[in-house]
Amino acid sequence: MGKYFEADKVFVFSYDENKLSNVFEWNNNGVNPRAEELKSLDSNVVDKWLPTYDSNENVILNNVEDLKEISVEAYHQAVKSGVQRLVASPIADNGKIIGFIGASNLPEEKFSQIVTFFDALDYFVASMIIREKSSRKLRELSYVDSLTGLYNRNKFTEDTERIMRGRNCGLGVLYMDLNGLKEINDKSGHCGGDCALKDIASVIVESFGKACSYRVGGDEFVVLCYDTNDKEFTAKVTAFRNLISEMKYKVSIGFHYSKDSSAIDEVIKIADEKMYQDKKYYYRNNGQSARYRFYNDTFVSFSTQEKLKKLIQEERFVIWFQPRFSAIDGEFCGSEAL
Repeated sequence: MGKYFEADKVFVFSYDENKLSNVFEWNNNGVNPRAEELKSLDSNVVDKWLPTYDSNENVILNNVEDLKEISVEAYHQAVKSGVQRLVASPIADNGKIIGFIGASNLPEEKFSQIVTFFDALDYFVASMIIREKSSRKLRELSYVDSLTGLYNRNKFTEDTERIMRGRNCGLGVLYMDLNGLKEINDKSGHCGGDCALKDIASVIVESFGKACSYRVGGDEFVVLCYDTNDKEFTAKVTAFRNLISEMKYKVSIGFHYSKDSSAIDEVIKIADEKMYQDKKYYYRNNGQSARYRFYNDTFVSFSTQEKLKKLIQEERFVIWFQPRFSAIDGEFCGSEAL
């Protein structure tokens, strides 16, 4: 279609929930693609066009400079895309605008022809946009925690792998656990616990942004600050601690920074260990807690064969031998190591 109408670009945008997203783009030879840059634009880029679309009319621009008077943001995006002339037609579903299809830089004498063609494609393009929205919703459900709105463990796992493979730079990781969630649920019901988790999540987003924040367990949260430096990361952690200290909830925090983002697994492990130490300290100093696990934390750490071997090699144990005597004749028959 693009070649037939001698256009530089043919594109389809979906429109919903105040967001505009480029879901399809065809580019003629030598024209730079921009679909990935236009995946999540604010709807105000085309807000002034909506009355035109609502009346089922097309937007036709013979000169991109005319776009300045309609929308400065749309003008800037058009210039970045190399648009000089533009034709765009609304796509509707049950009378509601769900997107638009357009072409740029085609000859003016082709305008009326492509508009007729767009009208014929309306149903098929609408079906494509609806399928894309359904697919996007499924992706969101698989990546987003429904309670807090933060990314979930699936997204966390995917992003850690992406960071490991990506450009090596500074990485800061914060691991956090909401203390006493069980007690909150016991006293205030699960609605109270849910409110606590949502309140904590909102402070995380305020401090670090949503793009790098994850809820990875019932009461556990992680922040991955990629492409940062130690000073900037530490400042954000300090600001976060100050905000948390003003809340009625108590949290355990562990964080670590490394200049080597490819070592993300190790950075996460260190941050997690620091958080766990902070949590042990909290429960050991809050005897009123119904949590009992911390009494056994020291022994739990010895439960792996590798850990025990390492401690023995480091001569961390003092071994005592207890004599054993026969029950028959009372003679010494060996010893037992303690």
